[in-house]
Amino acid sequence: MGLPRAALTCAAQCVRRARHAMRERERMAAQDPVCVESPAPLDWPHRSPHDAARKRR
Repeated sequence: MGLPRAALTCAAQCVRRARHAMRERERMAAQDPVCVESPAPLDWPHRSPHDAARKRR
């Protein structure tokens, strides 16, 4: 194995987080279709809480 184990686990977490975000977005869209289709209001913060969580880690 050329890659260190840390790189592999990091990639696995990345993929898992991306899949989770996709599922979460689909769930939100199912609850409130307006949320996805309409653009956010101008005063809305540009970053989602998901991005903030990713930056925190």
